[in-house]
Amino acid sequence: MSIIETHKKMGANGSQQQGDLMMLPKVSLITAVKNRAKYIENCMRSVVEQDYPNIEHIVIDGASNDGTLEILEKYRDRIRLYSEADDGPVDAFAKAMEKVTGDIIGFVMSDERYHPGAVEWAVKAFEAHPDAAIIFGDYRVVDEHYDLMYEWKSSPISFTQLLCCEKTIPASASFIRTEALKQQGKLVDVKELIQFNEFGLWVWIAMQHEIRYVPGMVADYMLHSSSFTCTPSFYPKLLQEKEKVIRTALEDPRIPTKMRNLNDRALGGLFYWGAESVIEGAPEQGNAWFARAKRLFSSMLRDLSGAKELALFGAGTEGRIAAAFLEAENITITKIIDNNQALWGTELKGKEVKGADALSGAEFVIVACSRWYEPIARQLESLGFTETDYWRIPVQCLNVRQA
Repeated sequence: MSIIETHKKMGANGSQQQGDLMMLPKVSLITAVKNRAKYIENCMRSVVEQDYPNIEHIVIDGASNDGTLEILEKYRDRIRLYSEADDGPVDAFAKAMEKVTGDIIGFVMSDERYHPGAVEWAVKAFEAHPDAAIIFGDYRVVDEHYDLMYEWKSSPISFTQLLCCEKTIPASASFIRTEALKQQGKLVDVKELIQFNEFGLWVWIAMQHEIRYVPGMVADYMLHSSSFTCTPSFYPKLLQEKEKVIRTALEDPRIPTKMRNLNDRALGGLFYWGAESVIEGAPEQGNAWFARAKRLFSSMLRDLSGAKELALFGAGTEGRIAAAFLEAENITITKIIDNNQALWGTELKGKEVKGADALSGAEFVIVACSRWYEPIARQLESLGFTETDYWRIPVQCLNVRQA
C-alpha cells in the first residue's frame, strides 16, 4: 500500500493526526504571474481543488495592475503570495525557488491549470520510481477559451534525445525532486541554469539523474496570442540560449566520452526543432533553420561515413527521400533495411532491401521511418545498438535548398 493510500485509510478510520500529514511528501507548486486576470482564477482553482493534502503554493506576482492581485487575495489563506516588480518569468521563478520548502516541485503557470489528481499522480510516480529526479506525463493543448486543440502524449526520453532536441520535457506536466537541485546540501542557483527557458535546468538534472515518463494527463497548456512564447523574438532568443546549453554540456567532464561527438547532431536537432516550431507563422525563418539543420546533419553523417559502416533503416517514402539525400551528399550507405517483407529483395539506389537480420556489421543506423521510429529504436537496442549508434533522419528538412 502506498503512503498516500495509507494516509487516506487512516483518515477514513478517524485516526488521522497532523503528524500523519507530515509523513506525506510536501509538494511545492510555483506560479509566476503578471497581469493575467483573465486566466489566473482557473489556475488557482485547479490547485485548490487538488485532493492531495500537503501542498504549498508559491505565487510570485510581478506587480500586476489589471485585477490579478485582487483575485489572488481571495486565495490568501491557501497560498504564499509575493508581489513586486521583477524582470520577467525567469526572475520570478528564481525568487520562488528560494522560498521552496517541499520535497517535490511542480510548475503551473498563470494561464495553465492542473487536472484533478495531478499532484497525487506525481507523488505516487516518485514513490514508484525512487531514483527519478524528474517525473513528467501528458498534457492537453487548449485555446484561450480552454477548448481542446489537441492532446500531447509524451514518451520516455533519454539524455541524448533531450540534449539533441529530439524530444522535449513538457514543463507544465513535470515535477522535480527537490533534492536533485541541491549541491552540498544547498539549492543551486536556478537562475543561472534556466536563463531564458527550462531547457538548461532539464539538461543539468538529466546529466546526473534519471528522468522518467509516467503516463497520465497532468495539465492544460494554453496557446494564445498574448502568450510569452508567441512574441516574434521568442524563438530566436530561445535557440541562442539552448545552443549555449548544448555547447556547455558537451564540454562537461561528466558527459560520457562516446557523447562528445554529438555536437552536429545536437545543434542540427536544435535548429530542426526551431524550424518546426515557427514554419507556419514565420516560413522564411523556418526554412533558414531547416537549411542550417540540413548542413549540420550532412556534416555529422560525412564524418560518420568516413569512420563507420552505415545502414539505412527504411525503404518506403521517407527512406527514398533519405537515400536520395545521402547519395547527393556523397555519404556511403552499405545496407538498406526494412521490416516490411514485401520490400525485401527490391532495390533502392542499387542496393538490395533486406530484413533487420542483415544489420550485422553495421556500426551506425540511420532510421528513415518517423511513424515507426519508437518500435524500431527498441528493435535496434535489442540487437545491441545504443542510442548513440542510431538516429532518426528528419526528412522534412532534406528538400530545403541550402542557404
